[in-house]
Amino acid sequence: MGSSILSPARVLEVVDTLGPPGTPLTTPEVAAEFDCTDRTVYNKLEELVAEGPLKTKKVGARGRVWWRPVSNETEGPKEGPKNLNGPRERVRSHPVFDSGMVGVIVWGSDFTIRDANDAFLEMAGMEFEEALGTSWRDLTPEEFYLDSERHIEQVEETGSGVPYEKQYYHSDGSCWWGLFESQVLNDSEKVEFVIEITDRKESEVALERLNDASRELINTKTETIADRVASLALAILDVEYAALWRYDDRSGDLEEHAADAAGDEDADAFGLPSEISDWVWQTFIDTDVHVQNDIGGQIDESSSLRSCAFVPLGRHGVVTFGSTQADAFDERTVELAETTAATVETAWNRAQGEHQLNERNDELERLDRLNALIRGVHQHLVDADSRETIEQAVVEQLADSALYEFAWIGARDPGTDTVTPREWAGVDDGYLDMLSISTERTGLNEDPIAAAIRTSDLQVVADVAIDPRAAPWREVTLDRGARSCISIPLRYNRSKYGVLTVYISSPQSDERDHAVLKELGETIAHAIDAVETKRTLLSDSVTELTLEIHDGDDVLTALAQASDCEITFDSLVPLRDGAARLFFVTEDVSAKEVLDEARRLPSIAEVTLLREAETESVFEATVTGSTLASHVIENGGLVRSLTVTAEMTTAIIDQPAGTTVREFVETIRIEYPSADLVARHSRDRPIRTREDMRTVLSERLTDRQREILETAYRSGYFESPRVQTGRDLSEAFDITQSTFSHHLREGERRLCELVFDSA
Repeated sequence: MGSSILSPARVLEVVDTLGPPGTPLTTPEVAAEFDCTDRTVYNKLEELVAEGPLKTKKVGARGRVWWRPVSNETEGPKEGPKNLNGPRERVRSHPVFDSGMVGVIVWGSDFTIRDANDAFLEMAGMEFEEALGTSWRDLTPEEFYLDSERHIEQVEETGSGVPYEKQYYHSDGSCWWGLFESQVLNDSEKVEFVIEITDRKESEVALERLNDASRELINTKTETIADRVASLALAILDVEYAALWRYDDRSGDLEEHAADAAGDEDADAFGLPSEISDWVWQTFIDTDVHVQNDIGGQIDESSSLRSCAFVPLGRHGVVTFGSTQADAFDERTVELAETTAATVETAWNRAQGEHQLNERNDELERLDRLNALIRGVHQHLVDADSRETIEQAVVEQLADSALYEFAWIGARDPGTDTVTPREWAGVDDGYLDMLSISTERTGLNEDPIAAAIRTSDLQVVADVAIDPRAAPWREVTLDRGARSCISIPLRYNRSKYGVLTVYISSPQSDERDHAVLKELGETIAHAIDAVETKRTLLSDSVTELTLEIHDGDDVLTALAQASDCEITFDSLVPLRDGAARLFFVTEDVSAKEVLDEARRLPSIAEVTLLREAETESVFEATVTGSTLASHVIENGGLVRSLTVTAEMTTAIIDQPAGTTVREFVETIRIEYPSADLVARHSRDRPIRTREDMRTVLSERLTDRQREILETAYRSGYFESPRVQTGRDLSEAFDITQSTFSHHLREGERRLCELVFDSA
C-alpha cells in the first residue's frame, strides 16, 4: 500500500486496521504498510498524538509504541478473570498464543493471571480455571521474588523487560525452569512469554556439579577416587543409587567396590538385579554404555530398582547408576552419565600416571642413593689393606647412609657355636652384647643371621615385630628404631667370612635391593679374601696341621675298607656340577680287586687303572660326592699328604689364609665330626716360588685348559710310553680328539710363556 502524499488521516486508518484499540504498534509495523521511510510515518504519528487520536509511550532506550485509546481507558480495565474483551483478544489473535512451545500469560495490574494459553498451562500442570486469578507469588519460589520485582519495575519503566530465567512451581509441588520476557499490553495489563528450559537448567546444574567434582578430583589419589566414585555420581545425576565395580588386573575379577544411595537411604536396601554382574561384565568388555530401562520382571522382589545404566571406566571398571523409576535413563541422562564417567576416568588415569611418575622418581632417587652407597663401599674396599679395615669401612658406610639405621658384621665362633660381632656402626655395643645367636639351631626356628652363614643365602626379616625367628632379639631391636633387617652372607668361592646384617627403619624392605646387597656381600668377601691371601703370600711361614679322622664316610675310606688296603691321595681336579677327578695310589693289593670294589661304590661314577707296578697301582676315578680333599681345597687349604686305611685317615694340611686354626678345624668337623687335631707347627715356606707360579698360571689358563692339562699330566699322557693316549682322554672328556689337542696345546703354550718369557 503506498501514497505519493501521506496524510495523518491515512496513517490513522492503517493503525485501526492493524489491531483493535489498545494494541501497541511500533513505527516499523505501521511504515510497512506504506511506500515511504520510517521517519515520514513517525512524523505523521506524532501529529496524530498531538491531535489526540493516538497515544504514545517510550519503550526501552530508543523505542516507542503507538496505540488508539479504548473508549474506557481513562477509567481503567474492567475487572474479572474471564474478561476477554479488548487487548486480550489481540493477544489471542497472535500466532504465538496457539504455539505449543511458547507459553503466554496475561497479568493484571494486581499481578494475577487474566489469561494463559495451553502451552503455559501444560508447563505449570494447571487447568485454565485453576490458573485464572493465581498470583505470581503463588507460582514463584521465594528466592526468585527479588529478581521478579526488578523485572516488573523494568517492564513498567520501559514497556518491556530483558529476558531472564526463574523457577515456577508445578501443580505437583515440583519446580520447573522458564525463560521469561514481559511486555506492556496496556496500562492495566502485561503479557509474558515463556519457554520452558528445565532440561537445560538441570544439565547446567549437573555440569556445574561435574565441574566441582573435577576440581575435587584434581589432586586426589587413586584409592580415594575409587572410594568417591559412587557418591560423586549421585551428586551429579538425579538418581537414587550408584556403585563402582572395580577391575582387579591381578586376579582378573570385576567386583563391586563401593555403593551409595541418595539421601538417607541405605545402598544395600535397594537390592541388585540378579543379572547385574553379567551386565557389568558385558559393559566392561564391550567398552560401551548399556541401559536397562525396564527391569521390573528381571529382578528380585526385594529390589526396588527399575532402571539401570552401566558406563565403562576404561581399565578401571564400570560405574552403575540405578533408579526406582522405569525409563529413567533418557538420552540426556545417559549423555551426562557418560560425561561423568569420562571425567572420573580422566582423573583416575592422571592420578595413576602421577603415582607411577612419583614411584619412578622415588625409584630413581633410591637407586641414586644405593649406587652412591655401593660406590663408596667399593672405594673403601680398594683402599683397605686388612680385613678389619674392610669390615669397619663397610659398616660405617652403611650406617651413614639414609637407607639403613645401623649395621654390623659377625662371624661364627666354633668354640661357642654362636655368631660373634666383629665390627659395627650406628648402634651401641650394648645392643650387640644382648644378642645371643646360636648356630646350632636349624629348621623353622633357626636364627636368620645364623642361617645366612650356614646356607650362604641372603636372609630377610620383613617385620621384626611379627617374625618368630626374631623373637630373641625383637625388643632390643625395636627399641633402636629398626623394623626389618637383611642378613647378607660374606662368601667368596667356598671361603666363608661371616655375615653382614643391615637394619631398616620400616617394615618390608625393598626386594629390588636384595640382589644388589647379595652381590655387595660377595664383593666384600672377595676383598677380604684378597687381603688375606696377600698377607699370607707375604708371610715367610705357614701353619701345618695334622688331622686324624676315625669312622669317616669319605669315598676313599669306603674303598680302603672294601679292599682292605692303604690308599694314598695323589691329587684332585674339580669338574662341573660338584664332581671331580680323583687320583690315588694303592699298595700291596691287586689292581683288579680295587677296580671291582670301586665300581660297586655309588659315589664313583667311573674308575680307570693308569699304571700298575709290582707293589703299587695308580688309579683315576670320577667321583660325584664330596671328599675330604675337596672339602679342604674348597675352604682354601692345601693337602700336603692324605693317607687312608680301613680304620683311620691321616691328613697333613696347610692352614688356609684368613682363618684361625680353631675356625678351620671346626669347618672340617662339620663334615667329619670325629676329626682330631693331633699336631700343628709353623714352618718356612719351602715352595713359595712354586705357589706364586701356580697363582699366576691359574690366572692365565681357562678352567677347561687347566682341567685338561692337569688331567693329562696326572694320567701319564706325558710319560713314555704314554699311559693314556689323546684318544683315551678325549673320550673321557666326551670331546673330539682335535678339541682335546687344541686345549692341551694352548695350555702348554701358556705354561711355556710363564716359564720362559722374560716379559
